[in-house]
Amino acid sequence: MQHIRHLNDFSIQWVLIILAAAGAIILVVRRIWWPLAAWLLLMGAIVHSSAPFGGPLGKLTGLFSDLFYSDPRRLSAVVTLLLAGAVGIAVFTIVAAAVSGVRRLADRGSSRAWQAVTAVVVAAVSIATAGHYFPRHQFLFGEKYDSVIVNAKDLEAFAYLATLPGAHDTVIGNANTDGTAWMYAAADLHPLWTHNDSGDGPRLFALDRRGRLQREVAVGNAEAVDWEDIAARNRTLYVGDIGDNLAQRPNVTVYRFAEPPPGATSVQAQRIDLRYTDGAHDAETLLVDPRSGAIIVITKDIGGVSGVYVAADGRLRRRATLRLGVGEALTAGDVSGDGRTIVLRSYDRAFVYTRRPGESLAHALKRKPCTAGADLLAEGQGESLALTRDGRAFYTVPEGPRPTLRSYAPT
Repeated sequence: MQHIRHLNDFSIQWVLIILAAAGAIILVVRRIWWPLAAWLLLMGAIVHSSAPFGGPLGKLTGLFSDLFYSDPRRLSAVVTLLLAGAVGIAVFTIVAAAVSGVRRLADRGSSRAWQAVTAVVVAAVSIATAGHYFPRHQFLFGEKYDSVIVNAKDLEAFAYLATLPGAHDTVIGNANTDGTAWMYAAADLHPLWTHNDSGDGPRLFALDRRGRLQREVAVGNAEAVDWEDIAARNRTLYVGDIGDNLAQRPNVTVYRFAEPPPGATSVQAQRIDLRYTDGAHDAETLLVDPRSGAIIVITKDIGGVSGVYVAADGRLRRRATLRLGVGEALTAGDVSGDGRTIVLRSYDRAFVYTRRPGESLAHALKRKPCTAGADLLAEGQGESLALTRDGRAFYTVPEGPRPTLRSYAPT
């Protein structure tokens, strides 16, 4: 009922929305406030999940909406349960009033008989309104959505599109079926972004999934002291100028900018200056929470003891400590697009953390990780890692003049 695009598919929903509003009014008249308060909370969470609020209100709303993975569809399903109760109240009130009027006119029959009539009419109304869904459902969810989304002709089209100029830096969506747009993205037609280590200028490189260079993008309003990691949140990129081998930089910088569109050769960045509250640290791992947008820097230590620093109000404050073992110096990390999987890497292995609903990244990192079944030592000086959106696979590329892009996925 929250998805307006379905109102034309199921016109009966207009009636149900009116009945829900009538039920809400009845509750207010009877001074029953909690359903309205719950509805307002859910609606605020739905808005926040699409356009996050800032400040303390955003943090509080995020704690609630993250229980539903900040997914407007999940939140809308809960709203529907609430509205269904309001519809029931309205239907019962209207039917009871109508039956009471008929009873006064008839002036006969027992109370129990008229109560039975009320129950039968309420049941009939419920069945009738539900019945309006079936004809449209047979087409929309039978012939349309329950059919094979990607067939042989679609696969032929994918193969053809992959040969066109720009195919490997473009996401193509088919509005007729929701799943097709996802399939294009899953086919890895979107670029991987990377950058050089210290000693280079402020620029990015777009790679296809075979590791071939597509284009170079200059980053304006930025300088490259020691760029170490890049993170993404939706269509926004973050570059961490956080390297400090000699631990002499109490201030570091994160650059934020919109992902360069296909064909773009330059982009303007917003500078986010941050200062450690406990002095300088060397760091090579930058994480950005896809749910809240929180920026996290994780320090690098050959002894395997790394600090998890969360950015707030221009400061980097230590919120957790990782003890991964001697030699496990962290060189990169990433968070899956749904925010549920966190992977940190050292030179020889990848550490995997699973995040629970409503949990911050820093809190999730306090638990003991599992280790991915991948030997990264053979890469050489491996200091990069990019997760796929679902967190089930990742890409790496080592340092060097002709590095090889590698993909790791469960077998």
